[in-house]
Amino acid sequence: MNCELCGFSDGTLYRTEIEGAILTVCGECSKNGKVIGEVKKPESTTKQNHQQQQGSMEIELRLDYSNVISKALKDSNISIDELSNRLKESRLTLKKVAEGKITPTDELAGKLEDVLGISLFEKVYTGYSGNADDGHITFADIVQFKDKTKQG
Repeated sequence: MNCELCGFSDGTLYRTEIEGAILTVCGECSKNGKVIGEVKKPESTTKQNHQQQQGSMEIELRLDYSNVISKALKDSNISIDELSNRLKESRLTLKKVAEGKITPTDELAGKLEDVLGISLFEKVYTGYSGNADDGHITFADIVQFKDKTKQG
């Protein structure tokens, strides 16, 4: 997969909220927004490579995870202290996750789902992104194209 902003194709990619849009971007471009989670690379096979070109479904942490957690805590009358004891996690960490100040790890999110009876992950469609050289256009290619049009 390639970064949907700059087209960079090597290294770790992150699902990141940038200006209200959820994009799959490289580490450098992720600095422009709020990182939601790391994109896990699937095993490389011809069938999977074809699916990536056409787009695929991935499981990602919900964007509104903090709201879901806060509501579940309120509805179940479980305090942060009690949740901390049950999960063997820091009270401060759980408080920050519930407030949306930090993103939970996949492991912590799974524990929260089990204890609170909630779903923090959702299926997300990711379309193929590439660069103009291979016939596919990234966001960066569009911006560059518009700039060239204005010049000429």
